[in-house]
Amino acid sequence: MHWADESSLLLLEFLAREITASPVLILGAYRDMEATGRNPLSQTLGNLVRERHFRRVQLTGLTQQEVGEFVEASKGVAVPRDALETVHSRTEGNPLFVNEVVELIDPGQITENRAWADVIPNGVRDAIGRRLSMLSETCNQVLQTASVIGREFDFALLRGLDSDISAGGVLEALDEALEAKVIEAVPEVAGRYQFGHALIQQSLYEEMALTRRVQAHARIGETLEQMHQTELEEHAAELAHHFAEAEAVTGVEKLVQYSLLAGDRAVKLQSYEEAVAYFQRGLTAKGVDLMGLEAAEENEAAALLSGLGQAQVGTQDRANISRATNSLTRAFGYYENSGNPERAVTTVLFDINPTPPRELIERALKLAPPDSTDAGKLQARYIFSLRFDYDRAQDAFHQARSIALQQQDKALEMQALVAAACVDFTGGHFLQSLERNRQAVHLAQLVDLPIEESHAHYDLEHVLYATGDLEAATRHAEAMLAPAERTHTILWHTRALEANENVCSAKGDWQSARHFIDQILTTSPREATMIGARVVLEYQLGETDAGEVYMERLLETIPGGWSNLPSNLTISNIANCTVPAVVIPVVGHITGENSRFDVAEEIAQSILSSPYAARAFAQAAQIGLALMAVQRGDVMAASESYGSLLPVSGTMSPQSLVGPGLAVDRLLGLLSSTMSEHDQAMTHFEDALTFCRKGGYRPELAWTCHDYADTLLSWDRPGDEQKAKSMMEESLSISAELGMRPLMERVTALQERAETQPVPTPAYPDGLTQREAEVLRLVASGKTDREIGEDLVISVKTVGNHVSNILNKTNVANRTEAAAYAIRRGLVPAYPDGLTQREVEVLRLVATGKTDREIAEELFISVATASTHVRNLLNKTGVANRTEAASYATRRGLSGDDETGGG
Repeated sequence: MHWADESSLLLLEFLAREITASPVLILGAYRDMEATGRNPLSQTLGNLVRERHFRRVQLTGLTQQEVGEFVEASKGVAVPRDALETVHSRTEGNPLFVNEVVELIDPGQITENRAWADVIPNGVRDAIGRRLSMLSETCNQVLQTASVIGREFDFALLRGLDSDISAGGVLEALDEALEAKVIEAVPEVAGRYQFGHALIQQSLYEEMALTRRVQAHARIGETLEQMHQTELEEHAAELAHHFAEAEAVTGVEKLVQYSLLAGDRAVKLQSYEEAVAYFQRGLTAKGVDLMGLEAAEENEAAALLSGLGQAQVGTQDRANISRATNSLTRAFGYYENSGNPERAVTTVLFDINPTPPRELIERALKLAPPDSTDAGKLQARYIFSLRFDYDRAQDAFHQARSIALQQQDKALEMQALVAAACVDFTGGHFLQSLERNRQAVHLAQLVDLPIEESHAHYDLEHVLYATGDLEAATRHAEAMLAPAERTHTILWHTRALEANENVCSAKGDWQSARHFIDQILTTSPREATMIGARVVLEYQLGETDAGEVYMERLLETIPGGWSNLPSNLTISNIANCTVPAVVIPVVGHITGENSRFDVAEEIAQSILSSPYAARAFAQAAQIGLALMAVQRGDVMAASESYGSLLPVSGTMSPQSLVGPGLAVDRLLGLLSSTMSEHDQAMTHFEDALTFCRKGGYRPELAWTCHDYADTLLSWDRPGDEQKAKSMMEESLSISAELGMRPLMERVTALQERAETQPVPTPAYPDGLTQREAEVLRLVASGKTDREIGEDLVISVKTVGNHVSNILNKTNVANRTEAAAYAIRRGLVPAYPDGLTQREVEVLRLVATGKTDREIAEELFISVATASTHVRNLLNKTGVANRTEAASYATRRGLSGDDETGGG
């Protein structure tokens, strides 16, 4: 309609009156910025508005979601959120501009190559040019000058920049631009305007000659200095921008001055990304290497490096936090060397840096007055850096808290409690960690320390998750979101999302878990813990293709690549290496594939040999090795893993490394089964079932039921089949509800196997198991529970359980009657000197000259177990060494194949 001539518009007005009673709709479209007083359309619109059936609909730009749908339909690819935000902000949803910008995008490089973001498409430039050509020469000149100021500009600043145009002429030009809707007034700010579209401002700016542009920036910077002499900090960002663009004319002095001032202000406002840009620009202008390691050479460079370090902490995730540490260390070095201890200490103590390097804190402690608040804050920082030295960490905590109580400083007390509680958690001191963090959460009501508050909730979630209180863990995960948001840091925002993903995966709420993972990977695409969680999630649901994509991404996070694993793991790279060491075996257990086990094993062994292997990392590596031992059927490795993991039975582990986590007792049950310790396996599986049911860990409960049923069926013992069927039904019910297709298929196959499996014939009377028969023989020989445990290399508690089962199954009242039963049933072997059947087997191999390792390999037991059996048989037979034992075996007829022996 904005192109229609007057006669066409008069026809429209006539039709609007005549078709009132007819089922006819006339739809007309026009660009409102062209419906100015000089366009006949403006009079037609005024006439049409009086018609009863006339309606005018204001069409705004496309929303960000609609832009995404448009691009996906046009290019056939989904646009990542950050790229989509760029497209939307550049075009403001204008469909013409969106279409033109999209034509510049290479679908295959939409995230890698972002050059399109700074280019004005020719179609857009032409459209803007047509609009500007309708304006007067003076108006265009004023607008070009305004475009140098920015998207928004003030009349007061603008009128002083063009000396050949009077103030009245500038006002007339602005009125003309307003009428053409090229610019618009900023509501509620008198004398302030903005360009109607960012691309209009950019187009005008790029049409200016470079020399004129640089000179305009210099004039604007100098004018701003004069206008805002008493409030330069508030306008530092503008000043830094203009003096940076005018560097060729004004030099670097003012550029550095205002970059530092703008960066400091951005840090105060928690706009950390902006702050990083300002500090880096100032350092570059001074010729300081951003990636260097040397201390700053003068005060201004030190101030810029200190500010950069603070800003980097706010923008970096865990994988890149070392950059911030480097910047701060360089600044600290200058202040330390130049005799400015106060500024050196301040560099270490700024609010958003909870964990500076130990060496830096120790240097700062020498500069801070003893028992001062600064000394207390440094001790609070020191606690976490001592996480590998628990006793020294506790000393630092008591010093920090003592100063806090002396100074009645609640903030310092909270900082000390949170740091100490974190060290407690990483060291496995769960109860103390809970108590200290709960105190910290209480103090959060009195002081505003969002980082410490977030940290307290984070560790509480982890400890409660590990100890089986999933509901309480969920409450702390949710409570963490608000303070983490207030920190305005990627690091703590990521950790809050991670905590919530953790509890969602543990409950089988896959949709919410995937949502949290997506949010994290948008801002931290190399966050190994979340990539690992996504790998497990996809494989749990049978999405193997997606799982494989994320697995490749996970392997890429390993420093140097998985094919070039670092020989010496460090604090900075050990976390990224730990995740695949667990995730690969977990996926192997889900899928039955072990193609990458060599990679996982190499990583796990590297972790265990590293001096930086904190408890969580070492435990994760042990879990990975245990899962691989089970899947390989490696009895010796299973025995070693069992001993390593037994101390953490009754917990959920590892934390934040594999999504839904693993019940340690399930793994101990699998290890025991691999070692043929059947009753021990049953005990652990039962404990795992109780733990998962009570805590609500539904995916883990489903896997425990499956693994328990599989183990029971593999033993082929009477009475186990019915229990196995019950376990399979429960596993299938949960896995079907949660959409865990691989587990559903495994359970179905297991049920089919159970249906075709023959009923076993009891090997011993009254349903006694082989292990119970072994225990009964030792009971009959007069052994105590402790002696039986030593002979069979099992715990006294396990022996007691076996004895109780024997008495119940054989229907006898005590050990004496049990001994008589064993003799009647022929269960007491005729081995001399109280030797057990296993000891006789070991003795025969000793007689052939076998070493303990060779005996272990032949009997599928650990070397430690073989050594114990050798020691026991030497004691029982009264011989001094292996040679005499071989002679004893020959004399007693125990060195051949005779199962009953002599004597």
